[in-house]
Amino acid sequence: MRKLIKTVSFILAAMICMAALSGCIENGNGNGIGAVSHIDDADVAARMNGTNISTYDVAIQMLRARHTLLMQGYDENSPGFLAAVREQAARYAATTVIYIEYAHGLGITIDDDDRAEVEAHVDNLIPAFGGEEAFREILLEEGFRDRRHVEDFFLTQDIFMRLMFEAAFSPEAMAELDRFMPEEELLGAKHILISYEDHGDFEAAEVFAQEILERALAGENFSELIATYGSDPGMIANPDGYTFVSGVMVTDFENTTRGLTIGEISGLVPTQFGIHIIKRVEPDPNNVMRPQGADESRIMDALYAKFSEMVDAGDFVLLPGLQNVDMPVIPEW
Repeated sequence: MRKLIKTVSFILAAMICMAALSGCIENGNGNGIGAVSHIDDADVAARMNGTNISTYDVAIQMLRARHTLLMQGYDENSPGFLAAVREQAARYAATTVIYIEYAHGLGITIDDDDRAEVEAHVDNLIPAFGGEEAFREILLEEGFRDRRHVEDFFLTQDIFMRLMFEAAFSPEAMAELDRFMPEEELLGAKHILISYEDHGDFEAAEVFAQEILERALAGENFSELIATYGSDPGMIANPDGYTFVSGVMVTDFENTTRGLTIGEISGLVPTQFGIHIIKRVEPDPNNVMRPQGADESRIMDALYAKFSEMVDAGDFVLLPGLQNVDMPVIPEW
């Protein structure tokens, strides 16, 4: 039970951290940024544009920073690894300073109702973690100072999600984020789908599909062949073909499309949906099919890239207190 609780705790923290969220922060003059901050006597690990970042706020970013550096090929056993993780974690915390300042400039703030909602949410979480004492022990292990620190953590998440919502529904904001959007491979394809059901079995469908393929390769109009023989109703709504990214289509369809040149027609491509004859076409960047949640993920990544650039351009200073931050316990999976 104890191991399960620790694992659930880590998953919760990791999910928030990987969304480019971090803990609470304090303004350099001792006043918090809005209602999110709550730092009393914690050591100061870094400073971003005059705003102090506590050792606690760096600590809750350490596992995320460790994962980032390992993915970049760092050797965890090298002498400078802990120092590199600390610095990366401090940068993640500095990003929070930036996006809270940015959010405030847009009028996105936290009010008493927001805090009351988060307090109620934490109240509901505590029994799942084994009660107050077990909950506090887990928080300390994960780098949190106390319950209020966790509440502030959720409130910074709320601010970031509001920023995402603002960007998603603002053409001006999306235009500003365009240069930060992660690059992605766009694939375009039309296809003639010959269904197994229409022909009784695989063998009969394959024979018929081969006949249609030979006609397509002989130069017959591909769109007319789709309209006459295709079983995919989506082709009616997308007469110029689908534009998609990796993970949308079944693997064989995606891989076959990627292997074609623009205008080239594939051989027979059987999948669970039927037999496809695929023609690669130019992708339409304004009509892209992505996996569920991918659009939100792209906006999140773009916002984080934007705020990271703002950290680079700002006054980011590492302070001696950073040396007091240790690596949290690595969860057992």
